[in-house]
Amino acid sequence: MENEFPRGHFESLEQFVYELVSQNLQNSQRSTLGVTFTHESILRLLRQQPTTGGELAKALKITPGAITGNLDELERRGYIERKRSTSDRRVIWLYLTTLGEEVLEKLLTSHRQSLGRLFKALGTMDSLKFMSCIEKVNRYFSEEKQGG
Repeated sequence: MENEFPRGHFESLEQFVYELVSQNLQNSQRSTLGVTFTHESILRLLRQQPTTGGELAKALKITPGAITGNLDELERRGYIERKRSTSDRRVIWLYLTTLGEEVLEKLLTSHRQSLGRLFKALGTMDSLKFMSCIEKVNRYFSEEKQGG
């Protein structure tokens, strides 16, 4: 009998683990900073590279209206800035500010601490098994994505 896990539900196992830890272990830190899960996801993506609102909406699988509201809030708080493209005035690039980087770093530090507590609770052997399984599943999905 084949396992009925919803294929394509998560883009990657890394995203699943991030969401699991982020949503379940870090609500208090995020609340303290006044940042939602979506805000944090936007900050993480902008840390990788500047992008547009449309690209963020696609990456996060949310509507253009939803992304605009989130971006307005992040800009109001000084976490991101919008800059119009010099080559195409219709395009608005989004950048992470220094303050946004600082807030994101606080969240990531909190996530690392939560993972440390999780691994401590699991113990050495179960932590190693967990990581081994995560690596195998990630490798499986990476190969599947590449058509292998």
